[in-house]
Amino acid sequence: MRGHFTKGWCTVLISWWLSIAASGQDYNYVQYGTRDGLAGSTVYDMCQDQDGFIWFATENGLSRYDGTRFKTYTVKDGLPDNEVLLLHADKKGRVWVGTFNKEVCYIEAGKIRTKQNDALVKKLRLETFVAGFLEDALGNLYLSDRKHVFIVRNDNSVLEMTKHPPFSNKKYGIVFPCFMLNDRELVVRLDDSVFVCRNNQLSFLSKWSGQEVESSFRLNVRDNSPTISLPSENVLIRLTPWKGASIFAATSAGAWEIDTLHHRLGNRFLKN
Repeated sequence: MRGHFTKGWCTVLISWWLSIAASGQDYNYVQYGTRDGLAGSTVYDMCQDQDGFIWFATENGLSRYDGTRFKTYTVKDGLPDNEVLLLHADKKGRVWVGTFNKEVCYIEAGKIRTKQNDALVKKLRLETFVAGFLEDALGNLYLSDRKHVFIVRNDNSVLEMTKHPPFSNKKYGIVFPCFMLNDRELVVRLDDSVFVCRNNQLSFLSKWSGQEVESSFRLNVRDNSPTISLPSENVLIRLTPWKGASIFAATSAGAWEIDTLHHRLGNRFLKN
């Protein structure tokens, strides 16, 4: 990759993704790679849209898997860049794409929408590449480049949150949306502190500790909430909500199922 980003996967385990999304019962593994039609050997992100297609962000383009074959999109098809870093499938059926060259676009009804052909995307003026996508229960989409936070509202209007209170009242170098609390309230990192946006105010939650991020994480944001620790060889890369009270933690040494109801580690997958 041309620059610094998180570690990616060199192979894709399609059947594992399908099985946990569908039923959470038996886990079957089938390995797919570039010989099977995947665009690149490094997968940075993946998502599943409302039609059931699975999308993969790779260093050589965007791949869509329909259960039988891969279809790849590149700059020749209208992507802003072949190196795709982040994906998000929203409640409207769009697949949002963040690329290495500091661009964002989305795919809707088979058409790639960029700042060249879409008024909505043109309003998203990024300084760096997209660092994260989040969506609340109302279908409002939050995206950040670590300098700004934009909201694409469910009526397709765009608001730059960081130009308005409570963000405009604070000085910070890094802003990063972490997750949605109860699908309604944005939990955000400002430099070395974590806040929740509530009633147009930023309520302090905790300090952001690099060591804690690498080995453990809080399961909720209530006072004195329990913290669950991963084994020391695991460097936390990403948390993904699943069904009920479970989430998955992707780490440098495999993936873990987390039981947030009983505050404990569950099954481990893809152990290196």
